[in-house]
Amino acid sequence: MISNREYLRTLAASHAITIQLVEELKKFDATVIGNRYGRPALMDTLDRAVNDLFVQFSEGDRYINLEIKDTRDRFENILSGFNNVLSFKKAQKKKKKPVPVNPNPPSQQNPIMYTNSSVNDSTLPNTDFLSIFSTETIVKMLLSHSETIKRCAELSPDGGM
Repeated sequence: MISNREYLRTLAASHAITIQLVEELKKFDATVIGNRYGRPALMDTLDRAVNDLFVQFSEGDRYINLEIKDTRDRFENILSGFNNVLSFKKAQKKKKKPVPVNPNPPSQQNPIMYTNSSVNDSTLPNTDFLSIFSTETIVKMLLSHSETIKRCAELSPDGGM
């Protein structure tokens, strides 16, 4: 079975290639057929055919809901370790058992914040929560989100979302 992500990637690639082909056919229609018969004959038909081909995938909220589900699943997968630890700590608090303390908090193990001595730290927003995630985790999430946005721009009507 194909995953949602692979399905969405294939759909976006198919759409992009089909649009390129249609644009080439429109050029051919305008130059060759248009010159021979006095006017292009295929442009409207080609546009309608592409719309008819992809409308079943982008109709209503179907496409966007699939993107949202895929993005949510990927983020949950990326953050699953963090969520497991958080759930464990909450369960321990309810049982009033001491939670093991890590002698090296994540911010000391893998610092992701860089400071500039010329910047007054008191004017910056509090970003301590970022230190619980590694740079790799944040980059994975940003790349995942970026991929989703690119597909949305390709598959949404008129490139809008």
